[in-house]
Amino acid sequence: MYKPLSCLLTVKNKIKSLPNYENQAMWLCCSVLNMDSAHLLMNDMDISDEQYNCLMEKTNLLISGYPLQYITGDTQFMGLDFNVKENVLIPRNDTEIITELAIKHIGGKPLDVLDLCCGSGCIGLSIKYYCPNSSVTLADISCDALELAAQNAKHLAADVNIIKSDMFNSLSGAFDVIVSNPPYIPRAVIPTLSKQVNYEPKLALDGGNDGLDYYRKIKNDYRRFLKKGGIMLLETGHNQGGELIRIFDGGAVIKDYKGNDRILKLEKKYV
Repeated sequence: MYKPLSCLLTVKNKIKSLPNYENQAMWLCCSVLNMDSAHLLMNDMDISDEQYNCLMEKTNLLISGYPLQYITGDTQFMGLDFNVKENVLIPRNDTEIITELAIKHIGGKPLDVLDLCCGSGCIGLSIKYYCPNSSVTLADISCDALELAAQNAKHLAADVNIIKSDMFNSLSGAFDVIVSNPPYIPRAVIPTLSKQVNYEPKLALDGGNDGLDYYRKIKNDYRRFLKKGGIMLLETGHNQGGELIRIFDGGAVIKDYKGNDRILKLEKKYV
């Protein structure tokens, strides 16, 4: 018979060539065996053959390069649990920066917020969770992404507006804060990325030949949807800040903790 701890040790041994393998093994075992880490380490119950076989199948998927978040169907972002599937980008720690900036700007004010290209909804739903007085709209062209965002909104008991829209095309009104993590990877670069990233939807990665196509679309329309005195925060690639300042005729580039370009901040002045 199999025990939880022996299962964990087996998975660790199988995936020890992967980065951060100990945490990945713990996460996978907790998910498949449906127990938290404390119970997994201390529980002496027997694991069924069915559970063990399921764990080994998912371990092999992980070894093949399939993302752990897609295997378990969930991830953490801003201290919150989010469901993820193959049809949405996996939320990353880098994206917490844009979310933190928006939350700090909003504070307790009842502002109107738009999360454009929302994917799983991680940015907009985190804003709503930490700024409950805000009114948040999630917009995306992907029906699959919007369905998942709705599931995450229900899980977080977040009252938000969810709209299918190709960029700004189906939106109306104006917003105090616009946040967006649009596709920004140059098309030719995508095949060179890791196996894990290439499992993610190309729609959420492909920013065109130079990676900047979606920023140009945003540039054409955002002023009609941003209130006077409002701000727009755009996540960017690690070296795209200077080019985005040129495209938007201004703005401020905010670096991430590694010193890379990460956010373009634009303000719509009162004048």
